Amino acid sequence: MKENSYILYKKNLLNFYKKRFQKGFTIAELIVSSTISLTILLAGYYFTNIITQLNKNDSSQIKLFSKLDSAVDFILDEINSGKEILINRSQINSNCIDSNNEFLFGLELPNQIKNNANLEFDGDDYLNTDNFINMDCPIVYSLVEDTKNNANKTYKLIRKGPAIDVNGFYKSGSYKDSLVTDKVSENINEISLICLSEEWEKIQIKGIELCVDKFRNAAEISITAVQNPSNTNARFITKTSGALNRIEEKFIVGRTSNSYQENILSSSNVCLREPCNFGPIPLTGGINEKSIVFLLDLSGSMSRISRDSRIQGVSRLQKAKIDLINAISNLKKDVKFQIISFGNRDQLMFKKGPQNASFSNKFYAYRWILTRVAFQPETLPTNSIMNSIFDNDIGQIIIISDGQISRNESCPYKSSELTIDECATQYNFLERSNQDIGNNILEDNSVTIDSVSIGGNYCNTFSKEDNWMGKISKQNGGRCSVLR
Repeated sequence: MKENSYILYKKNLLNFYKKRFQKGFTIAELIVSSTISLTILLAGYYFTNIITQLNKNDSSQIKLFSKLDSAVDFILDEINSGKEILINRSQINSNCIDSNNEFLFGLELPNQIKNNANLEFDGDDYLNTDNFINMDCPIVYSLVEDTKNNANKTYKLIRKGPAIDVNGFYKSGSYKDSLVTDKVSENINEISLICLSEEWEKIQIKGIELCVDKFRNAAEISITAVQNPSNTNARFITKTSGALNRIEEKFIVGRTSNSYQENILSSSNVCLREPCNFGPIPLTGGINEKSIVFLLDLSGSMSRISRDSRIQGVSRLQKAKIDLINAISNLKKDVKFQIISFGNRDQLMFKKGPQNASFSNKFYAYRWILTRVAFQPETLPTNSIMNSIFDNDIGQIIIISDGQISRNESCPYKSSELTIDECATQYNFLERSNQDIGNNILEDNSVTIDSVSIGGNYCNTFSKEDNWMGKISKQNGGRCSVLR
């Protein structure tokens, strides 16, 4: 009886499963499963599309920022090479401006060396006006609407000016239009340029703002660009920076026929003209008018461009570069000079020591100065100071720095425990102030050490700390000046 019941149960169970599988899925089950599958596929497609679009937008923004960054750098380089910034259209000959473009500003250029000029760099040929050519027109920057993107209402920044030859000089007569950047927006969006002083004049043309000082030598520029302004979610990019003319009218060679003769009559044995200085520091060559060495700090703080770190509208390093170029351009050609940069490591401009201030050496110095970059993590001046003092042909050392010494360095003279001011002072007093020049004749050949403290005050000898520049200058016959 039990076996019959079990057999019947198995038959009924088997019949149930057969009927179940013969029926398959119901329509409702198929609809639900299809809806779920379609939803997953659509979600995947939508998600993939969003990622692709974001990547595309990011790529476009990166390209736009790169173009804007290159444009601003190019403009700043030209401002640095110019003589004066022109902000009034009336200052420029109408033949030099495209009447269809919206004028932004112009740059007056100094005279350029002729390609066929045969200059003797150690002579006075560079003072001959016949070796130079006048530029017919200034460089003119202007805006013109981008007609290819009418719906987007963006503008192109156009430069009209001379081409540059292989030697880096502007070519007179070969004026043409060139595109600096496009996608300039119609307005400045949310970021507005703040001028450094109320005396600066502010100009706004579309998405470009310009602040120019009253002397027309320094400028801040801001360019705002946008990829697709018709899009409500359009993202604007703004690039801002500043520059200063490195060429001053009074230092342009060949400006007047008698300027050089006037300079020759200068009472200084070091400089061509008055004032004879580096910033606030007089150039003397020391008590015996020997070689002059500039020690330039290239620690990272020298390159800061925050508003409270700027000196006269530029970074500390830029200000030091400007003063260096002006000082070197003023040296007489028989005066020897050298520049040594310091930080974590020292670098000599002239590998063989101080050289005469000939035209070729000055030109080399300008290029060397302009290519310096402040990125070193520490301020360690001991090696550059002491190596300069060890050279008996050096009469004046000028230290240019903005910070405290990063850590204690060992003194290479007498005791390694001496601080830098003690180390330099003892060697200067014991070794150089009473040098035997033969026949038991002693000569005072001590070196003068001057300092320029840029930004902060490291000259205050009454302070218990942060005073190393003041102490080393005071103890070695020099002066320490704060430049702010």
